[in-house]
Amino acid sequence: HAFDTASLEMADQWTRELAISPSVLNVIGPNNAPVLVPGHDGFSVRRFVERGAVAPDAEVLAERVLDDPLWLGDLISADAHVGVIVVQPSDNEPRTDLSMNETFDRVLEPYRAQGFSYHIRGAGPGTISAGRALASSTSALIPVMIVVISTFLFALTRSWQQTLLTMVT
Repeated sequence: HAFDTASLEMADQWTRELAISPSVLNVIGPNNAPVLVPGHDGFSVRRFVERGAVAPDAEVLAERVLDDPLWLGDLISADAHVGVIVVQPSDNEPRTDLSMNETFDRVLEPYRAQGFSYHIRGAGPGTISAGRALASSTSALIPVMIVVISTFLFALTRSWQQTLLTMVT
């Protein structure tokens, strides 16, 4: 459940660790997102984790956000079993995406070792995965490309000396 004490404490720890990264501008999760609740003077802003501790009335806050369209589908699933932590990068540079991806791995690794699973979504992680896959497949194709080009040059020139000279330069 996204609002049990252990989940909120875990989310609070992550958001604090992610927030100190220079590549991160802002981090919002179920633990620190504002919850508007009626108060004596209108509305007051509350959070599930206040001053480092889970709010004693977290169940009341959970009931409130389960009816809030700003929370459902963005920060929590409709059944409140899945919570989302939204990380805003400091800029849109590729090195920032790489740094954020490394920060995610560092922060989540202890929990992955315990058997938890996480799904990182967004443009940055997707770009990094695609870039790594492209670099891997490209390096595997280079020898094949050399053979194909050499064969093509040999077929055109009928001279292995000319083909070799062209391929070396």
